[in-house]
Formats: sequence, C-alpha cells, structure tokens
Amino acid sequence: MLLPTVVLAQKFESGNQVTISQPVYEDLYVVGRTVTINAPVHGDLVVAGGTVTINDSVTNDIIVAGGEIFINGIAGDDIRCAGGRVFIGKPIGGDLVITGGRVQVAKEAIIAGSLIASGGELTLDGTVKGFAQTRAGT
Repeated sequence: MLLPTVVLAQKFESGNQVTISQPVYEDLYVVGRTVTINAPVHGDLVVAGGTVTINDSVTNDIIVAGGEIFINGIAGDDIRCAGGRVFIGKPIGGDLVITGGRVQVAKEAIIAGSLIASGGELTLDGTVKGFAQTRAGT
C-alpha cells in the first residue's frame, strides 16, 4: 500500500536586521526590527518587523505586520497586511486585505482580486478588478 508523502518546506529567519539576498524556494517566515527582501520567494512569505521592505516577487501569499511596510515586488496571490504606514507598489495576483494608520496603494498596483482596506488615511490610486470595500478617516 502506497501512502501519499507530504513535504513541507519552510525557512525561518530572525534578527535585528534581516536581509534576504538569495532566492528562497520554500515558505519563508521572518521576524526582525528591520526586514528587507531583495530576492524572489517561491512560496508564502510571513513577516513581522518594525520596518519591512519587500523589493522582489513572492509567488504565493504575503502576510505581513509592521510599523512601516513597503511592498515593491509583485505578489502572485493574496496580500494580508497591517501596519502604521503601508505602501503597495506592484501588481497583486489575488486579494488585498490591508489596514493601517496611513495606507497607500500606488497606480502601478493592479489588484486581480478584491480589496478590503481600512485606515486613518487611505490613498487608492491602483486598479481593483474585483470588489472594493474601504473605510477610512480621510
């Protein structure tokens, strides 16, 4: 009798300043005061940090929490994020669920799915192909 084999590939990184400069071919979990992703992640990306900057693509989901979040890379699927200041600058292959004190979705950010956004200050210059539900102070 043959049983299916499940292989779970995960990589964990932590530290005061964490920089990912080489491609990652598994799910990546990162915790740090300053986190910078400068190489593609071929899996999910889960990050918590004071300042989080994602400069390259993520094949699957991005889940991120931080004081300042800058997503400058393409997301292959959903993004879920919460932060004091959040910037989304590139296309998203799925949904965007976002909340923060100051949230900005740039013109280059094309959201293939739906948008659920809330924030004290919300700027939406991108395109949403699904439904959009927003709540903002300004």
